[in-house]
Amino acid sequence: MTLRSALPLAFAGLPLLLTAQVGALDPTFGTGGVVRADAGRSDILRDITLQADGRIVGTGWSYDETSTDLLVARFTSDGTPDPTFSGDGHLILPTGAGFSGGEAVRVQPDGKIVVGGYTSNGSTNGFTVWRFNADGSPDNGFGTAGVFTDFFHTDGSFVTDLVLQPDGRILITGPGYDVNGAATIERLTAGGTLDATFNGTGRMQYPTTHPVPAQWTPNAMQLLGDGRIVVAGSTQANGEWDPFILRTTAAGQLDAPFNGNGVRVVDAAQRSYAYNLFVRSDGRYVMTGETLFNGAYDLLFVQVDATGADSDFGTTGMWSVNNGANEYCRGAAMQADGRILAAGTSLPFGGGANAYLMRTVANGEGNDVSFGTGGWIIGDFGDWTYVEDMLVQPDGKVLLAGNTASGGAPYDMLLARYDISTTTGVDGPASGADLTLYPVPNSGAFTLAGTYAGERIVLHDMQGRTVHAQRADEGRTLLDLALPAGVYTLDLLRNGTRRTLRTIVR
Repeated sequence: MTLRSALPLAFAGLPLLLTAQVGALDPTFGTGGVVRADAGRSDILRDITLQADGRIVGTGWSYDETSTDLLVARFTSDGTPDPTFSGDGHLILPTGAGFSGGEAVRVQPDGKIVVGGYTSNGSTNGFTVWRFNADGSPDNGFGTAGVFTDFFHTDGSFVTDLVLQPDGRILITGPGYDVNGAATIERLTAGGTLDATFNGTGRMQYPTTHPVPAQWTPNAMQLLGDGRIVVAGSTQANGEWDPFILRTTAAGQLDAPFNGNGVRVVDAAQRSYAYNLFVRSDGRYVMTGETLFNGAYDLLFVQVDATGADSDFGTTGMWSVNNGANEYCRGAAMQADGRILAAGTSLPFGGGANAYLMRTVANGEGNDVSFGTGGWIIGDFGDWTYVEDMLVQPDGKVLLAGNTASGGAPYDMLLARYDISTTTGVDGPASGADLTLYPVPNSGAFTLAGTYAGERIVLHDMQGRTVHAQRADEGRTLLDLALPAGVYTLDLLRNGTRRTLRTIVR
């Protein structure tokens, strides 16, 4: 079965029309749209969420040669570490026997922060949920001293996703290993104990017997409006890794009307993984992940209808695409118009690792070539950059999270924010805030005119790298630079204020 889209080949060799391209790093965030934050060791962000006030909360782990510990960090809306959280914007919390980490984070309406992940008891790992007060201190009214742990599975388990129910209860999902892996869902009370009204024990798992000749790894979960629960992930039930969707009732039993038994395994005919799940307005389920095709990994999209049957989508409900590298997808979201945003890590065949952000057309079956370059934006933020999550802010800006390192240094937390609502290049002068930049496009020689005196000019490329900086002349500055073709942002900076224009070099 061939899943790959032919769209990249269809546009090969054709000139890219920058007048229609959208998607650029947001210069009001961090430095040129990028935040690199160091908590003192190698620091990994695995998941992010937004508070109601726009602050960003992330979780993952911090590690060195002695231990791996839970990491939770909070940033202001402009990417600055938030000193009202744990004093310096992050906390590192050893839990258990020197091995713990966060995989999912959500913020309750009362501002408390809930983190799901794992911790070790010295012999195995177990489901773990922490709850923190808004200032980063443990919420001692939750679990035991702010922590819930469950070592039910003899060979280990870890939380991969969590959902906050409107009534305060907490749903968690992840694999539970007893020789082989089962897809497991648990529901906790608001106080951090297993909720016995959920499947009689607070826990359900599929398959229910062990050992089983397959692994089941759920990676994403959604709560439907009627209380039913949908999880998606990957399984070896057919001998090779395939995406699956499982749906339960609100009470924690398999929802039999879905595919006849509550479970649908999508046979992709090659090694395929699902990491993200969302629900269209008509009830169809969309998964994103990656699939092995001709020795390389493609970005994968899978869609099934509300009954579990194949959807009218791609080839038997699937299609895949790449951008000339191994593409690993770890974040996805759907815009109001139905276009799908996917983010992850692009591994060029020559080495290194970059961030990517990709957008499909409205029906999800093809690249949106008005976005970035042929539907893709590549972020080169370091020698090795890994994207683990993304979200879309209420203002439409897209936030990527992960980690980056260069030159053998430890990994730093990474945030990058893109403004996808604006055009990255428009023929004709770029103007705003009493400034005009002309001509656009240009060859690297252009003039900045307007009301200013003594400001500093900083020019960034699309990856957020500073490519030129100088002091501005009064009222009119001529720049004549040797720049590669591309889109650039020009910041005019003075006394903490910033005015920004974009230009195109051809």
